[in-house]
Amino acid sequence: MNLRILFVLLFVFAAAGELTAQQSAAEIPLHVKNVILPKRAAWIERYARSTSETNARDIAEIHTLIFDGERYSETRFSDGTKSQTWVAGTIMATLDTIEGREEISINDSRTDQLAKKTGREFPGLEYISAETFRGEVKYAGIACWHFSQEKVFSPENAPPHLRNSEKNDIEKREVWIDMKSLLPVARSINGKEIVYYFHPVPAGPASMPIQVQTEIKNYKKAMARYFPDTK
Repeated sequence: MNLRILFVLLFVFAAAGELTAQQSAAEIPLHVKNVILPKRAAWIERYARSTSETNARDIAEIHTLIFDGERYSETRFSDGTKSQTWVAGTIMATLDTIEGREEISINDSRTDQLAKKTGREFPGLEYISAETFRGEVKYAGIACWHFSQEKVFSPENAPPHLRNSEKNDIEKREVWIDMKSLLPVARSINGKEIVYYFHPVPAGPASMPIQVQTEIKNYKKAMARYFPDTK
């Protein structure tokens, strides 16, 4: 075989390999992407009732509203208390009621990982990828893409709800995404299911109490020396 023929064959094989790679990429549908919210959306995440008696403040529901870049979430607990969070720009403000007292905390995505993670994406679905895709299934009669992931935590770095001083803990997360709407239908953490209910978006963003507005104003004033562009 002369060199000219060899070069031609190598070119054909290379082109075929590139085409196969392009086809494989094209065959991977949108389910491998993070599920991104529209500019306006409103939903409720309803948690299955916990059978544990050790935690009297389990999450019962989370009500969320996205409105033109502003995000509001209200977490309702099984003991009747609630926690409210507003996210706008780099600022995340939380108003929590603990033992009858209101507490306000301010986080900034420029300096805080928690605030950085609380963006326009659905919380808890960061692990969606081609590697965690498990197939097409039906959930409550809805055609869904199913994802799951198991993560092992050592005793020293486990989150509070998994902390065990004697052994490693495994947290299994699952999510079911509607194949048509690309919105989550349900997710689960170690078998505890959380179901999504979407509803019409209200006419405007969620209102913010005066005391929270004051805390944000004071925070921005204090941070202006470090971040001159803070408004």
